[in-house]
Amino acid sequence: QPYMEGVDVKNINQETVLGGTELGLSHYPQFNGPQEIGVAVVDAGFNWISQASNHAMDWGEQAILNQLSLWDRYDQVIATGMNRSAQEAQTQRILTIHGLRIGLLNYTYGLNGLSMPEGKEYLVNLIDEEKMKVDIAALKGNCDVIVASMHWGVEYSYTPSEEQRYLAQLLSDEGVDVIIGSHPHVLEGAEYLTSKDGKRTLVYYSLGNFLSAQDSGDTMLGGMAKFAVVKDGKSGEIRIE
Repeated sequence: QPYMEGVDVKNINQETVLGGTELGLSHYPQFNGPQEIGVAVVDAGFNWISQASNHAMDWGEQAILNQLSLWDRYDQVIATGMNRSAQEAQTQRILTIHGLRIGLLNYTYGLNGLSMPEGKEYLVNLIDEEKMKVDIAALKGNCDVIVASMHWGVEYSYTPSEEQRYLAQLLSDEGVDVIIGSHPHVLEGAEYLTSKDGKRTLVYYSLGNFLSAQDSGDTMLGGMAKFAVVKDGKSGEIRIE
């Protein structure tokens, strides 16, 4: 909490689904967690929950529905990456803070070989270049800033993969202002990219673990990132610091 005082948008990657004790709790390789974890996440102050991960389908549709119902209890929370319906999947997630409209996106590279039920491919947002382009274009007309939470990369790698770099540049070129990466479980670097139209995009390739049961080596070393969205009162220009 002390690190988040004065911060308006507080994001965390909820890697494992919180289907609750009624479904039976489970550990690796297919996780189902207690909802008390989610309550603690909200009590700590997080208000943007990224849910798209390779473990999102570990316990099927019901666990996803249970987790989304959990966040419904909190008016201040926006949850991304999972959806109850095709309509919900098309619903833009936008936070308005101090007059600035911040669009939120969230995708994962895959589901550990699991599949979504036929006709319910909306349950989890997968990385798909064309879909991301459409989603970004739709947000651009309604937002001042777009932030994408990306579940990507190679586990335990300290440097971004070629695919991460490719996707980061694609997102930048399409109009994303900040990218927050997860999945590698260790820290990777951060940098500014320049988009095809000359804008700068801030990329955190991986912030490592925040709270986990991985209790050895560099998986114990996680990071918290902090940036400011600054709007010039005269020109209207927006920059990320």
